Amino acid sequence: MRATALGLLRRSVSPPTRWVGLLRQSALVLVGPQWQRSMYHSSSDEENSNSVSGKSSSEDTSTASDTEEDDVLDSQRSLRVGIIGAPNAGKSVLTNTLVGTKVSAVSNKTNTTVRETLGICTRDTVQIVFHDTPGVVDPRSIKGDAQRSRVKGAWGTAINCDMLLFLVDAHRQVDKPDPRIPRLLRTIDPGLQQHTTVWSHMPKIPTVLLLNKIDLFEKKDRKLVDSLKEELENLHEFDRTFVISGKHKQGTEELLEYMAARSVPRPWDFPEGMLTNRSSEDLALEIVREEVFRRLFKELPYVVEVKPVSYHKSGDHVKIAQELWVNTYQQGSIVVGKGGSVINKINEKATIGISKALGADVKLTLVVK
Repeated sequence: MRATALGLLRRSVSPPTRWVGLLRQSALVLVGPQWQRSMYHSSSDEENSNSVSGKSSSEDTSTASDTEEDDVLDSQRSLRVGIIGAPNAGKSVLTNTLVGTKVSAVSNKTNTTVRETLGICTRDTVQIVFHDTPGVVDPRSIKGDAQRSRVKGAWGTAINCDMLLFLVDAHRQVDKPDPRIPRLLRTIDPGLQQHTTVWSHMPKIPTVLLLNKIDLFEKKDRKLVDSLKEELENLHEFDRTFVISGKHKQGTEELLEYMAARSVPRPWDFPEGMLTNRSSEDLALEIVREEVFRRLFKELPYVVEVKPVSYHKSGDHVKIAQELWVNTYQQGSIVVGKGGSVINKINEKATIGISKALGADVKLTLVVK
């Protein structure tokens, strides 16, 4: 990723600072900005008074340290971003690209994101938190309680975001228009309203249109993209439109700069260096699951359940054991493959992915049950 004015700044924030930030943020929501200024001015005045009246040098040092921590918090900015769109629009790929590492499963199968994944990008004083939500569809497209629950969770997440990214597979939409896209665009505001009781008091959440997979277009077909852009912008009031390729990182740096410029003064939600709220074991499960989807793209990707068995880390070495559960012997034979060809390939690719994600030497054992 090319260097920008946002250049990555390495700086650690001590654990006490994290809690102070959360307390300040909570109080700011409950009471208002007046509390923030009065509290910290009052605290500062008390410290100055103690210093004048003869406090020890160790207490002065502590006061200086507290002041530095307050300065760090005051300089921090944050933006919470929800990525929504029709199933299989490329949300997981985009999240991984923006974060800079794999935090969400990627597959050409729909509904591979079965729960919200959170990715974190921290640059300079700005922290952007991404919520990669399960594929949101309009009410008429919901099938079953499981999907209804995922959709409800996605809208619930969107309400608490500072910005929404509406992602569209532009190539698919031009080649074979998905009727769910215009319907979903018309339901953004009603969908948000349906899942909150304070809609009338909420400011409008900025929404950005992302036309994804631009790399699949030839130059002569760019007019088709312009026509699609105009069509979708007529269906919803977007604050900005970006034409991107999440896979090839086209336009993603410009998108990051746009979001960073719209961050708000607020203590970070997570420590610098944290890329996801998911555990290493959970991420390993996700990567194996991705390879199952990729290798069994026609046979039975949705019936294979990946379960953890053990996870042991020693220095730069990690030993992981997982089980792949199926319903029938025939399904198990498909997962194993002739001479173990399929399961070995899943293991090989997943091991590479996990090693890269964890920055460790990984030994992965997979057993089909």
